[in-house]
Amino acid sequence: MADFVPIADGMKQNFAWASHPVCQKLRAAFAGAELRFVGGVVRDSLRGQPPKVEAGEDFDLAVDLLPEETMQVLREAHIRAIPTGFDHGTITAVIESVLFEITSLRADITTDGRHAEVAFGKDWTVDGLRRDFTINAIYLTMDGELWDPTGGVRDIEAGRVRFIGDANGRLIEDYLRILRFYRFSAHFAKEVDSDGRAACKRHAKALSQIASERIAVELKKLSAAKSAPKIVSMMAEDDVLVEVYEQPANLSILDKLYQFIAPDFETFLVALWPEDLKALASRLRLSRKSFSTMVAIKRAMALKDKIDEKAAKEMLYRFGGRIFQAAIALRAVEEEALAKHLPDLLALPKIWQAPDFPINGTRLEKAGLKPGPAMGRALRRAESLWIEQDYPVDEEALRSIIGQIVAGP
Repeated sequence: MADFVPIADGMKQNFAWASHPVCQKLRAAFAGAELRFVGGVVRDSLRGQPPKVEAGEDFDLAVDLLPEETMQVLREAHIRAIPTGFDHGTITAVIESVLFEITSLRADITTDGRHAEVAFGKDWTVDGLRRDFTINAIYLTMDGELWDPTGGVRDIEAGRVRFIGDANGRLIEDYLRILRFYRFSAHFAKEVDSDGRAACKRHAKALSQIASERIAVELKKLSAAKSAPKIVSMMAEDDVLVEVYEQPANLSILDKLYQFIAPDFETFLVALWPEDLKALASRLRLSRKSFSTMVAIKRAMALKDKIDEKAAKEMLYRFGGRIFQAAIALRAVEEEALAKHLPDLLALPKIWQAPDFPINGTRLEKAGLKPGPAMGRALRRAESLWIEQDYPVDEEALRSIIGQIVAGP
């Protein structure tokens, strides 16, 4: 068939993972069917970033069997099978902690922008044409050939992220693809496709139909891209960002932040929308852990009016390396004097580790303080003195601090 593309000699080493024993075990199980890898593992291998089987990465595959037939094949091969998305044709096979998501060939019968009613079939072309982007519709056969029905290989080589067929049609099938378009463009596109961007702008308000948790997942993946500030600015221009969260975003702060560090998701959010973190966390249905992290970043930023080495050490001691680096970088975005010293400050966690606070209630009690509410206040005063004296650990200094606490104000 014309759609089969040989793997270039220089690329073959990027597909060595397909010969791994766990992949071959899966291939042997489906010897009587047509099974092909598809999606991210093929795309990333073509980009020179092959998956690591030993790391337990997930693999997506397509098969010309019905879901119940896939389950039967796996049972007969004594491979653990989980019907993770049975109604939509997806069965997860588990081999030595590696997850293989195997989906039956399918076509969309009806869609409402969030959910689709599918019909299973045997037509590989139909299955390929229902996917979102050309670079995600490249299949790798078990014989080591690429099947590329939409020109995805050429688009990878050119650095293009392009909807398959009509962009409007792809979006109407699933409006989450609006965010996926910007996210994939941030990671893989040299230039953002104008037709795709126009379609996303046209359908932006439909993001109100998408679950907040799914939006948050896309934002998190977008935040990991170096070009995230540029793409987020495009999202704002295209009236997409306001559908993600209605408050105005600090785009200039985000752009400067990425010049200093590669921020994690929570730092990305604090940079964009720092004012009402509770409302932001509620909108995106963030976990308590993520919300607590954002609050800690804000508190760390406000710990000291001026950041010198002493203040930086206290921030690091009280909040830990991750929060410290986020807070320091965000402060540096708006403080030019601090930005000049930022590289040295960011390196602080590598060259200095604060000892554990060595004074506890037992020591204060032995020194004459009585248990009760006053003990907590005494410990906090002792810790402040300890920090002020640059975290001493020798007994003479500790006894001096305890003596001051016992003596009172």
